[in-house]
Amino acid sequence: IFFSSRERLNLIKMIGQLRASVGAAERIAQTPVPLHYARHALRFLTIWCFALPLALVEQLGLLTVPATAFIVWALYGLREIGTLIENPFSRPLQLQIVSDTTTIDVRETVDGIEGIDNDENHHYSHNY
Repeated sequence: IFFSSRERLNLIKMIGQLRASVGAAERIAQTPVPLHYARHALRFLTIWCFALPLALVEQLGLLTVPATAFIVWALYGLREIGTLIENPFSRPLQLQIVSDTTTIDVRETVDGIEGIDNDENHHYSHNY
């Protein structure tokens, strides 16, 4: 397969951009969230949730328990989502699947280009 100079330069440029993106993602993945921040936020949320029923009991009466339970569930859920967002690479990435799919796609594209080249050469050889 022959590529023009323009195509080679474009490919080299895209490889450089891919390297830069991978490097940036690795820096993000290796930057930990400060432990003091995480602990402080959790402690504050816990104290606030324990104080919440005291603030609601006069207004809600017996409904304080389900209202507090719902609010605590929602806030701790948001905290968990925030933790996952802070560390998006905490779960293993399925890069082998992505790599295998990309390899298959590239091979199919290359085979398709070679097939087109062979058809054109075969076509021209019959005309002359």
